[in-house]
Amino acid sequence: MATDWIHPLVAGIELKAKNLEAQVTFYTKILGMTVDRETVRGIQLVQSDAEAWLRIVPGGRSATAPTEKNPHRPAFFHPIWISFETQAVNEANNWLLGQNVKILRPLTYHEDWKGTDILLADVDGNVVQVVQYG
Repeated sequence: MATDWIHPLVAGIELKAKNLEAQVTFYTKILGMTVDRETVRGIQLVQSDAEAWLRIVPGGRSATAPTEKNPHRPAFFHPIWISFETQAVNEANNWLLGQNVKILRPLTYHEDWKGTDILLADVDGNVVQVVQYG
């Protein structure tokens, strides 16, 4: 089968982390990813039902996510945005609220695209969206 270069697939994402171990713990314990392999460069995570991987490598820095002092800074101004799709966003929301993660925007229904999402911050402050499409 030939590669469709008009519609290529994302194989994975590399994310630089200020605290490698804390980020790996966040993505495995909170978002359910598993360690696929560890190298001297970093740690690669996968999901059981997805092809894309997330490689976390050292050398990052904390991001500046919206704060209580500046709550109107929209998350889309943030340089990193990782999205996890679910078919059970309400259950995911309840789970996340119980995990002591930083919520950037609470569970929100979006009339324009008929979806519901919650935005949270990972350990370094990168925006993570958990979303259910209409």
